[in-house]
Amino acid sequence: EIPITYRLHKVDGKWRVYDVAVKGISLINTYRQQFRSIIRRSSYAELVKILRRKRDEG
Repeated sequence: EIPITYRLHKVDGKWRVYDVAVKGISLINTYRQQFRSIIRRSSYAELVKILRRKRDEG
């Protein structure tokens, strides 16, 4: 059995998931660490380029 935790908040009367943690590892925190690393190595503009490229790849 693998523990999964969902963090939710209410938007316009509907519950929305904004984070998922598997075995205590938060998706938000993981992305945040990756983003910080990219910004440190290059720049915020580079992070935006990477995210746009991934979005466009589908």
